[in-house]
Amino acid sequence: MPKSAVVDTSVLVSAFLFRESVPGRVIALAEQNIYTIYLSPILLEALASDCLLVSLHQQSD
Repeated sequence: MPKSAVVDTSVLVSAFLFRESVPGRVIALAEQNIYTIYLSPILLEALASDCLLVSLHQQSD
């Protein structure tokens, strides 16, 4: 049975930006079904909102 990991937005952002970081390795292990990652709808909403803000900011530069 896979281990469980509950992650927050900072872990996900770090994992996406730095694949070799500890958060990046946790996500990689989840992709291999070694970890099961639990996310809340609120976390996903915050992540989507943050990503949208970054995208909009980059487009305005």
